[in-house]
Amino acid sequence: MPIIVCKSENRLQYPCGFQLGPDLKIVEGRLTGVCHDDTVRMYKRMQAAFTTAWLDPANAMPIAIKRVEKRLLLVLIQRLGDNLLDMFGTSIGVCLFEDLEPARLSDVSTIGQSYGLTSRQAEIALMLAQGKRLRDIAEEMAITHQTARIHLRTIFEKTSANRQSELVALLSRTGKGPEPRSVPTLG
Repeated sequence: MPIIVCKSENRLQYPCGFQLGPDLKIVEGRLTGVCHDDTVRMYKRMQAAFTTAWLDPANAMPIAIKRVEKRLLLVLIQRLGDNLLDMFGTSIGVCLFEDLEPARLSDVSTIGQSYGLTSRQAEIALMLAQGKRLRDIAEEMAITHQTARIHLRTIFEKTSANRQSELVALLSRTGKGPEPRSVPTLG
């Protein structure tokens, strides 16, 4: 989650070259969304950080930004505690962003190089990460189910994963690549 520090007068300070993507922008130190309603909600939430309104539990909830053909982007605008002000200088709060779009899976060669897998093992790992069952993978690759299980055991050893869900999570953090087979979207 990238962090942007809210400065006085509802202005933002952010790392040089920091980019939010096509859905959010920083214009003249202000966080703006593609949709005017999103911009208004973020502005009001930032204003609340300057007053006692930030104590309202509703102001602790993330703002869900709708995106075309993608999952939601969550924006949490939070006031810093008074004891943290020295640490962050004149900062008043932070904006935290969480992209609910699933990470894209790596390609076979990247997976293989990253974890020391053979091309066959990397291909099996990628297919598992795409939601295919091991039995179906074995059939598609024209190998026995037992051979696929042996490959899976070796994949687990090399990646230090203990179960398929851990392997999928690990692979989703290994670079960019082709999207998973079916990704539900808004829009």
